[in-house]
Amino acid sequence: MNGTHPTTIGVKVDRIACAPYWWYPRGECYIQYNIKVINCGSFFLYQLKEPYYCNSAYCTSTKLLIQRNCSSDGTSFPICPDAVPTIPRPQARPKDEDREYVALRCSWDYFYNASHVEFHVRWFRDSSDVSHAFERKFNGTAAQTNYENLYEHKFYTDRRTGRLVQNPSGYEWNKKAFCKVRGRFHGNREWSMWKSSETIFTGIVVHPRTVYLDECAGNKEVSVSLRPSLPIRKKSFKFEVGYNGKENLGGKICIRGKISNLRCLTELTERHVSYRPLWIRITAVCETIKQLGTTRNNVEVKFHTAVLHPDNNPFWAYYDFLPIKISLGSSNSKLCQSTTDPNIVTFDGRYYNPYQQGTFRLYRNRNSGTEVQTRLNTCCNCGVAIREGYYFKIVELCSSIAAGDPVKIAKTRHTPDMAKYGFYTEEPLEKFTLGKKMIVHLPSGITVTIGRSGFRDDSLDIIISAPEPNDQRGPDTHSEGLCGNFNGDPDDDFEGRSYWEFSQRHRIQSGSAEDIFAYKGNDTEYQELYDACLNEHVCICKSGSKTDERYECDMPGVIKECSPLEQNGQFSEGKKQKYQHCVIASIS
Repeated sequence: MNGTHPTTIGVKVDRIACAPYWWYPRGECYIQYNIKVINCGSFFLYQLKEPYYCNSAYCTSTKLLIQRNCSSDGTSFPICPDAVPTIPRPQARPKDEDREYVALRCSWDYFYNASHVEFHVRWFRDSSDVSHAFERKFNGTAAQTNYENLYEHKFYTDRRTGRLVQNPSGYEWNKKAFCKVRGRFHGNREWSMWKSSETIFTGIVVHPRTVYLDECAGNKEVSVSLRPSLPIRKKSFKFEVGYNGKENLGGKICIRGKISNLRCLTELTERHVSYRPLWIRITAVCETIKQLGTTRNNVEVKFHTAVLHPDNNPFWAYYDFLPIKISLGSSNSKLCQSTTDPNIVTFDGRYYNPYQQGTFRLYRNRNSGTEVQTRLNTCCNCGVAIREGYYFKIVELCSSIAAGDPVKIAKTRHTPDMAKYGFYTEEPLEKFTLGKKMIVHLPSGITVTIGRSGFRDDSLDIIISAPEPNDQRGPDTHSEGLCGNFNGDPDDDFEGRSYWEFSQRHRIQSGSAEDIFAYKGNDTEYQELYDACLNEHVCICKSGSKTDERYECDMPGVIKECSPLEQNGQFSEGKKQKYQHCVIASIS
């Protein structure tokens, strides 16, 4: 503080509080705050301003410093007896070096002369650990501004001898390791506060690790990403994938790679990192898993490391993947209907007539990412928009009605059908005219039937078939929208509101981010699918020889080409085509 404290009780004075900055000359008042001080007799009262910077704070003391003209932060000599060095938050990262074994690096900056500073580093194997697994103390130097401490795995090669070393205090697979750093000046007893790094996952992140089949159709192909948090260096990491145990699951596994001992062999290479994962695809078949009987509700997809492979990466060769669990739940489905002008019957059987114009959320399941919206004109449903992930289907008569067309024409805009991924449409052979219907199948197993019943030529009937919610998986499996909450109780479908208030709550603003009718697809995702499709080896175990109710994979399928998106009706005219649907060669 520049200036003295007032000596008269009740007197208030204006003062300037000064804050230094690390690169500014010492003693200068670089950052200034206008404050007020009042003498209250036995104490002083300060009116302070909030500091500009997040690492700034006001410091006070109840006693005078014993030593005057000393450095409180150690940037000059002499250093105050109670001073501690300022240690920034460290970073925990893999050590960047040219060897297969990966060491973790705890690093931090110290821009002052550190020849009189002692650093103290501790490593923790997991975020839940209270006690550290490894620690080290060492002195800084005058010229160095960046410091590090390395933490090796439980098994690593010595940098000097090249021999494999067993390290009992080393880090372990599939943990969230982190480090802490503090410091003190030589001759002082006080340490600075511990500064902790963020955690680093010591393995390969598998997502998703739990797959629920209570919302699957006949086939559901699950894409699983493998994201190495630690680098794969020099040699690739080869491993196999198969079902854990000897249960007969029909061999329904799909993964990039080739067949080896009835499993699919694949590998992670140097190019695979957390932001560029390896994608595998597992085809899960509900009916097949049901054959295991009612007593077995969980099945694991297990990664088997090809340890004995001569060209395998020695560091990763003993890595133990976290398994993927497939849980089988209820597959019973119920219907929600919005028909004619419109008459809505919720999943729980409540009937009502919301006579309102606009766009409304008919059904949403947050767990599967599914949403169905309806657009109402003065009479009926004139449009339906469906979306799940990046799959979408939009069918609407509204624009034809507004144009006064003598024959109402249904226009469509949609993602290409990909039955391979569980998204496909059963459409009428002729045009979608009166008396016809189309059934849209989504990857989650939800189906939406859209019909032109003939009640009126400007109306659509919408019937949604969805699996019963699984309460063990939380409230997200229940539904939202005009179809009700799907909890088995029709009396609470309106959530304690009138049907008018309830329907208004699910109104969608036209053209907003929530409006599926305004959605035109995601070109970035389409391009990523196309890039991933090229030169990809895919093992499809849906085909092959069948003996004793078991399937055995033959030769792997190889993607030879990628076909363009199908034409999306009148909405796609003049647009540049992207690629999405991978064509797989036949399996002999």
